[in-house]
Amino acid sequence: MNIFDRLSSGNYAIKGLVSSFILTLTELMFKKSYKKGDILLHQGEVCDRIFYIESGLIRFYTLIDNKEISTWFAKEGDFITSSNSFHFGVESHENIQAVENSVIFSFDKSVYFQMIKMHSNFAMFSTNELYQNLAECQNQCLLLRTLKAEDRYKFFVSKYPSLKNRISQKYLSTFLGIDNSYLSKIIHKENLE
Repeated sequence: MNIFDRLSSGNYAIKGLVSSFILTLTELMFKKSYKKGDILLHQGEVCDRIFYIESGLIRFYTLIDNKEISTWFAKEGDFITSSNSFHFGVESHENIQAVENSVIFSFDKSVYFQMIKMHSNFAMFSTNELYQNLAECQNQCLLLRTLKAEDRYKFFVSKYPSLKNRISQKYLSTFLGIDNSYLSKIIHKENLE
């Protein structure tokens, strides 16, 4: 979904924004194509950008004892950042990586705050995006802390059906905290039902 359509559609669309405002915002954005495997942000760097995924799939992951643990996935139409790093100016705990060839727009922190000051509807749009991300974080807490392995997989598939066939089993198993071979059994069992 192109950025202009994303900003002007949905429940919290920036309806009060004139096309010139959105065009100004998009002119301040940097557009870049990433190949599968490219890193947008390395763990340990300070994130000073917000990214918008026009096309493709992105994975957040962290390295613990040289083992990759997937922490989230984002797809076209999503705004993403490393929240703690962006907000507090601290080193990111995660890497952000393209899982598919992707087209990404980004703008830096100063542009973001400048746009919020310029238009209250953009501030409302941003607030809604923040609440959506907080809700996703709450879903992850529920998913990973309270459900049994099979139920984690079922919850993920029911909540995020568009991601099911786009994420490798290896990445999904680290996200769900399930051994890859056990996840294979869960998926095989589901396919038989």
